Amino acid sequence: MPEPERDRSGYRNYDAAAVVRLIRIHTLADAGVPPARAQTLLGAGPEEFADGVQEKDKDLRAEIRRLQGNRRWLARLAAGEHPTLPQSVVDYLDRLRVLGVEERYIAMERLPGSWSPPR
Repeated sequence: MPEPERDRSGYRNYDAAAVVRLIRIHTLADAGVPPARAQTLLGAGPEEFADGVQEKDKDLRAEIRRLQGNRRWLARLAAGEHPTLPQSVVDYLDRLRVLGVEERYIAMERLPGSWSPPR
């Protein structure tokens, strides 16, 4: 926003329109719209504004889905249900079981930090 001239006391006096614009930018920023994009949207027509807000909503929904997936993955890891290894390695470990490798050796591979030398 352009800065108004300073008055005799050195202060800048913003008019009501500038304050309202700043509040609108702050409101959009609170909704996740970056301030630079918020300024652009406020200068846009109604259709472009709606499209911009919907675009941000779409981005947020994708981020929420990604984060929910991360949480599900972490829950599986915490429960020990899902190894931290690629499926190809899991398949290999399963083949080791079939060959008779002791489970304690295979179990050491399930989670990081779980390895300790055999006794």
